[in-house]
Amino acid sequence: MSQVADTGTEIVLTVRDAAGVVIDLTGSNGQIIIRRPDGTRAFPDTELSDAPTDGTLHCTTLLSTFALQGAYQIQGTWTNEAGLWHTSIASVYVRGNL
Repeated sequence: MSQVADTGTEIVLTVRDAAGVVIDLTGSNGQIIIRRPDGTRAFPDTELSDAPTDGTLHCTTLLSTFALQGAYQIQGTWTNEAGLWHTSIASVYVRGNL
């Protein structure tokens, strides 16, 4: 769980198919999308892991990423020569500070 204005939090999404098998992201570009409680979106710099065969997308939060208290939604996308795909949506609650 994160707090408002946390920086340096690493978000890692593992991309899997419907059977739960990790998808090889070799040759792909990825993006993590974060929807804030007010409906605005953040598009942090996203990288594939050093071994794209492990199917993970990574980003690190900035001061503005978790700017509001409340429920956030996180989704990954990836593209390659064959098309564009989306992960399922994860939810996280960001707590306020004193």
